Amino acid sequence: MVMKSSSRFLTYMCYGLSLTLALLYIRFPSEEFTAYCEKQAVIMLDVSDCTIKEIGYSFPLAIAFKDVSLEKFVDEKEARIVLNRVAIRPALKFWKTFKITGDAYSGSFKSTLRIRWNENTYTFTDSTLTNLNLSSILSDQAIVNRKIAGRLDGSGSYQASWSNPEEKSA
Repeated sequence: MVMKSSSRFLTYMCYGLSLTLALLYIRFPSEEFTAYCEKQAVIMLDVSDCTIKEIGYSFPLAIAFKDVSLEKFVDEKEARIVLNRVAIRPALKFWKTFKITGDAYSGSFKSTLRIRWNENTYTFTDSTLTNLNLSSILSDQAIVNRKIAGRLDGSGSYQASWSNPEEKSA
């Protein structure tokens, strides 16, 4: 009797999980989620504009962004970063730590993102840039008036904070 009820429970769990995944894939509100992600990127990264062409799933448990453009104006000159692909997946501390990988400027990057929601701060650690094309990077920067060519590799970390939009309006 116990074996029969546990196998029934397992069958129902598998059915429910597969139905949930199928409905998330088919009926995912991508336009609303894209607008939400663009708005959050503007707030958290302190950029003027963010556009995301496409958002999808990536196995396992990752969200994949394609053709992400981040723009900021500095002294009336535009600086832009274009990322071909970005995948974000949760790490061990769910909703606080994320693993980020992606492709940009004919190269790749990876990092660990740690977010302190209560302090409005985030930190990129263990960040590596591999084989980025400098001339492509600088063609997106109206700030630099020089021709520079080559490949860029590097590693490091970065920490910043964001302002709460509710605090600005008060």
